Amino acid sequence: MNELDKCFQKHQYSFHTKPSQEELIKTIKSAQNFMDRMSRLLEN
Repeated sequence: MNELDKCFQKHQYSFHTKPSQEELIKTIKSAQNFMDRMSRLLEN
């Protein structure tokens, strides 16, 4: 299982448990960080 799968599973789990707004923001921020890292990898 790769990092991406782990990432999505963790996020799906938190959505199933009706996350608080704080958790939602954390999830979105980590997703954005992840996307930033991926785009940097692709650019190099």
